[in-house]
Amino acid sequence: MNEKIVNKIKNNVNSIAEKVLKKQLNINKNLKQNYNEYHKKKCLEDIKYHLNYLTEALANSEKDIFSDYALWAKILLNKLGIATETLIENFNIINAVLSNEYSLKKNSKAVEYINYAINILVKEEEKVKSFITDKNPLKEEASKYLEFILNAKKDKAVNLIMKIAKESTPVREIYLNIFQPVQHEIGRLWHTNKISVGQEHYSTAVTQLVMSRLYSFILNSDNTKNKTMIAASIGEELHEIGIRMVADFFEMDGWNTYFYGANTPNKTIINSIQKVNADIIALSVTIAYHLSELKKLISQIRENKKTKNIKIIVGGYIFNKTPGLWKKVGADGYAENAQKAIKTVDKLLRE
Repeated sequence: MNEKIVNKIKNNVNSIAEKVLKKQLNINKNLKQNYNEYHKKKCLEDIKYHLNYLTEALANSEKDIFSDYALWAKILLNKLGIATETLIENFNIINAVLSNEYSLKKNSKAVEYINYAINILVKEEEKVKSFITDKNPLKEEASKYLEFILNAKKDKAVNLIMKIAKESTPVREIYLNIFQPVQHEIGRLWHTNKISVGQEHYSTAVTQLVMSRLYSFILNSDNTKNKTMIAASIGEELHEIGIRMVADFFEMDGWNTYFYGANTPNKTIINSIQKVNADIIALSVTIAYHLSELKKLISQIRENKKTKNIKIIVGGYIFNKTPGLWKKVGADGYAENAQKAIKTVDKLLRE
């Protein structure tokens, strides 16, 4: 049943978005007076995002995918001066357009999911706390590293990490207690409009640079296994530091690893599985509307006689927020972070 709704929304996403915007501008005179063509264009983009997340929630029968996105959108829009009431108004209009003009019944899952998200928006005040906490054994170093990269002090950031690595802080600890929380914190600061997109991109680039400098420590290991893994981001996913960390953890565990970043075609990944005779493939998704591409890739891997038996693990923000989702996309396992990925794979290969 959900498949029909999903296809109807996907096939009409542009016209739905245009009708929703037109209705909202007619209803909300304040928006109509203050929105120029640029604002209208951005609003159309936002409505399409709403619809994309809604279709992914429906496709996976997980209403929390849409409600979590709604809370995320609320925080972002509030920081841009757009009231929660305006977002709720938009959701109600989406409901009306889907019900009245696209023949979706009042009790359809699409209407149910939107109403569920609206109720959460009304009831909950989402507070996003800092990811650099007092429990972090490297809190001081993580805070300094964050300060350096936010102030474009690349050399100081690099020197800090190299210094503690040379002082025998394990690379695993640097990854888990500095890079991981700092990247999450960078995302939080952007989300709450505390830093710019440029700062976010710069920070990510610096961390990727520092990770490459640490390879001499990662590769300096006598622990070798006769196992091969491939790690990749899905589709146009640009959040690739997490999956790169996973590949590095496997490298430190003695695996032969092949890391593919974003925008790697499915065909290339499938050919690589055969070429290197991989034992495991780790796939990462951060943004929910890439789930359909993930399911497509997993389906193609399973349909290929030469790759169908490979073990597949998945991870990323959307899986951390939605327990059990990994089963619905057809994976063999899921891991919250790079360290847990090692344990998950060890268990899978023993089965």
